[in-house]
Amino acid sequence: MGNKRFKDPIYGYVEVDDDIVQQVLDTAAFQRLRDIIQTSYSPLYSSALHNRFTHSIGVYHLGKLAVNAFQKSCVDVPSTAFPELDEYFGVFLLACLLHDVGHAPFSHTGEAFYLKNAKYDNLHEEIVALTADAALEEEIRKNSYKAAPHELMSVIVSLRMFGGVISAERRSFFARCITGYKYTEDMNTKKELMNCLIELLNSKIIDVDKLDYLIRDSYMAGFDTVKIDYIRLLESIRVVHTESGYEICYYKSAVSVIENVVYAHDAERKWIQNHPSVLYEAYLIEIFSVRLFMNLWEVIILIMYI
Repeated sequence: MGNKRFKDPIYGYVEVDDDIVQQVLDTAAFQRLRDIIQTSYSPLYSSALHNRFTHSIGVYHLGKLAVNAFQKSCVDVPSTAFPELDEYFGVFLLACLLHDVGHAPFSHTGEAFYLKNAKYDNLHEEIVALTADAALEEEIRKNSYKAAPHELMSVIVSLRMFGGVISAERRSFFARCITGYKYTEDMNTKKELMNCLIELLNSKIIDVDKLDYLIRDSYMAGFDTVKIDYIRLLESIRVVHTESGYEICYYKSAVSVIENVVYAHDAERKWIQNHPSVLYEAYLIEIFSVRLFMNLWEVIILIMYI
């Protein structure tokens, strides 16, 4: 099996398996991400023009680095506890690639359209049906899980469009990687390790999704904060068994990089995302799109009753 190489301005050449390219990247559902802008920062930084397509490939690349470190640190995990661990790495990487496939035009500005009466029920019900995981439904209710609407839609689009690439018994894990919905019921070594992988893609502090957009946004905008040594950080990942079970940890040599990630995240939120120019454009787009949507909906209702 060969690889196709994509030239990325951040990471150089990123290799993706030919099978994944043919079954996922070359489809219309994924190619549309070329037209979904990554940020709304252009009113502030005219060069901040990049898309969800390049971001998704970047997250996939960082995911491979994280998996390599994860795999090396699992030598003490009994093989009988999780014999198919390597196969789950593949599902995790597929989730890295497809985590944004459900984004609406204008990225986050269109998220509200995915909710019915501002509630998540319809999206959660669809995901539970597609994964056939009754435990997931119970955990959503008990833990008040509320992922971003585009994450929930990314799961739905992925399982509808690419369900043949993901085996039925692993679809719940795939959905949890994108949404960050960890396992909480009937815990064992296998679920603890799966939670570690989920955290590598969707966590509250550090994950490969956040790493890529922090690095890429800063690079494309020309907003110089601090340099994030992502290689040092991801290579320091270790899976450690504690009193609470298996958890993701980092070598102390990566503490300075972790501090830089936190600082870069706070700086982007404070000085770019909350800048008046950025907020004003997002407000205008949201108001216009809502009015346009309502007008179209009124036309559809009118036609139905003519």
